[in-house]
Amino acid sequence: MGTSFNWLWTQLKDNNSQKTKTHWIDYWSKKAGKNKIQIWRPKDKAMREKVANYADYRFWSSTHSLTKNRHINYQIIQGTSGFNPNYCSRMVWQSFYHGSGNKNVIQTSTAGLTYIFPGALVNTFTSKYRPYKVGTY
Repeated sequence: MGTSFNWLWTQLKDNNSQKTKTHWIDYWSKKAGKNKIQIWRPKDKAMREKVANYADYRFWSSTHSLTKNRHINYQIIQGTSGFNPNYCSRMVWQSFYHGSGNKNVIQTSTAGLTYIFPGALVNTFTSKYRPYKVGTY
């Protein structure tokens, strides 16, 4: 296997970032191709904001500032616990699982999953909080 995949075993150091939705869609649709990026959103706006606040705290800045002080290494690892190293869909899952307070947003049975795959993420939500598809880009 070529060196471009070495990060699968060695991690991409300090790889977390914050981007606008437009920047993220533009960047990844160029890499993955058009009509491959999907945006899903839970209907409950207050829950979305609560979880986003948690994700900002857990994965960007412990002071909720624009200055990054959380340095997450990127690596696809087994399990759902632990925050560093981490990977994209697992961070989303963890944010909803841990950041939703005492609300039953994520099915508790999914805490035992080995991996959180992006395409299956929507299926980890309880029916009350199941996200709707905003669009494909």
